[in-house]
Amino acid sequence: MSKLSCLSIAIMILVYVLTVHSNPILDDHYSDCDIAYQCIGMTDECISKKSCQVLLKIKPSTQNDKPGVMFQIYWQRQTTSEDRYLGIGLSSDTQMGNDSVTLFSMGTDDSVQSRQGLTYCDTNCGIKYVDVKGMPAAKGKFSDNQLTGQWWRPEETDVDTIHFNLKANNYYLFLAYGPVDKQGNPIHHTTAYVSHNPISFEADPHKTTIQTTLPSTQPTTKPTPPPTTQPTAAPTTQPTAPPPTTQPTAAPTTPPTTPPTTPPTTPPTTPPTSKPTISPVLTTTGKPSSAVTFISSPIIIIFTLRTSNICIFLQ
Repeated sequence: MSKLSCLSIAIMILVYVLTVHSNPILDDHYSDCDIAYQCIGMTDECISKKSCQVLLKIKPSTQNDKPGVMFQIYWQRQTTSEDRYLGIGLSSDTQMGNDSVTLFSMGTDDSVQSRQGLTYCDTNCGIKYVDVKGMPAAKGKFSDNQLTGQWWRPEETDVDTIHFNLKANNYYLFLAYGPVDKQGNPIHHTTAYVSHNPISFEADPHKTTIQTTLPSTQPTTKPTPPPTTQPTAAPTTQPTAPPPTTQPTAAPTTPPTTPPTTPPTTPPTTPPTSKPTISPVLTTTGKPSSAVTFISSPIIIIFTLRTSNICIFLQ
């Protein structure tokens, strides 16, 4: 077998392994964005590049003669990742608290559980799980390093004590993922994004572009605007007439007085009793340590031994 054939086979094996390892979100999932669905991706501009790690699709949908919204979510999870939950939130602002959340969490056997909840963020932040009347359970699964989920939501829902109306109001969309504890509850988010602007769930996908940004790091309490004060007008003063003009008076001429000359007195010079102590200076030389980056992608090391025209690949 020629060297060229050996190299061609090696390249094919490498491409196959990298494809299986990364397994990006399929192009088919992007094809109906801005046509049938509004799409939001993590991160910015990933939809046009078809490189999103998380892709959310929404469109108006009716079930049992009830108007509502259909959601579809795709999360490309890395093989070695410790992140096991994905949350999608609806919020009236860009800060955590009183947000309706659909949560997907993965077990150690890669089974997927879905729950609905309401976020809180007082002294501590978390999610209170609740049952949302009239909202069917979300369905999710995990395979080939990708979590997919789908759920339908009626236009109006009561999530604990908060009322959400997708027809009358626009909401910000949150996307977040991170690790879970032994009970499958989120610990914290590793990555989180929020739409730049609140979106309309009844908008025409052809005319809607959703962008995302990092969530606000400000406290969850709304800032209090400073009191408005009326500007104080400056007092008006009448101009003052210039003082009367007077002729300058010549000063009398006095001959200068020469002070007596006195020889300067030189103080005695006293030698210092001791020399000042100089602190030693420690100079350190050496090259700064360099950061080392380890790449987790699989690497195929190929040795070619030309013995009896046989190519041997070691991986």
